[in-house]
Amino acid sequence: MRIEITGPIAHTKTFEIHQDDEDSRVVVPGAAASNRAEFMSGHGTFYDGDIIVASVAGAVKQVNKLLTVQPFKSRYRPNVGDVVVGRVVEVQQKRWRIDINSVQDGLLNLANVSLPGGELRRKSAEDEMRMRMYMEDGDLVVAEVLNSNEGGIQLQARNLRYGKLGQGLLVKVPASLMKRRKTHFHDLHFGARVILGRNGWIWIQALEEDGTAETGGYTENTATVSLEIRAVISRIANCLRILEQSLQPIYETTLIHAYNASLEFEVSELIKPEIMDEVASEVRNKIALSEE
Repeated sequence: MRIEITGPIAHTKTFEIHQDDEDSRVVVPGAAASNRAEFMSGHGTFYDGDIIVASVAGAVKQVNKLLTVQPFKSRYRPNVGDVVVGRVVEVQQKRWRIDINSVQDGLLNLANVSLPGGELRRKSAEDEMRMRMYMEDGDLVVAEVLNSNEGGIQLQARNLRYGKLGQGLLVKVPASLMKRRKTHFHDLHFGARVILGRNGWIWIQALEEDGTAETGGYTENTATVSLEIRAVISRIANCLRILEQSLQPIYETTLIHAYNASLEFEVSELIKPEIMDEVASEVRNKIALSEE
């Protein structure tokens, strides 16, 4: 869901910045956030005479005298340890370049990948020649952010839990909705495995029979997925769209609540606006009850 605000804004509202008043920290493009004498303009703002005006819709953040606006929707900003789902865009010398929905592509070095067998060893010239056998352009991959600096975003696939993804469905949502959790790999009881990438890319696949298969993508399961499991995957994808449209944080709890609330409807009905609102309202109520 994307909202674009264009054209001149007839009325602007001045917000007084108080450290304890969170409600006054939300602005829209063209809204005056503060006057120039009190604060300095940071990201997401610009000077208009003697006032600081927001250039994006988001939350006002203050660090000492620096005023910034953090947009509600923006490209992913990586942090060390984040689990991300990306797509290989180029195979380079000793590394793969991966689109992870960020301002820069991620770099997955051959030395940071667990190869078939899972043994930790130095990568040889033979491994470099076989890079396209492991992952090629267009393949989806799950990895972890190793570090992020001016030189680029370094990724790693430190064990066979990470690596190339096989059969499944990719859903893209704003990265700002993804909530940081201890684990982003979830084997759900209704027959699907979900990887909630912190970059807003979510992978859904059929749950393996033993529930623990981790091959790093080097052994692909090409078995036919049953119609029942495909319906489950489609229902999960529609539930993610409902959470996205209602701007609710996306993590395993809200996803399970949305799935359970959607069971009284057919999968095809979950794209109807009135039903999406009903499921979203049910999720909000359950989250509110759990927090009491």
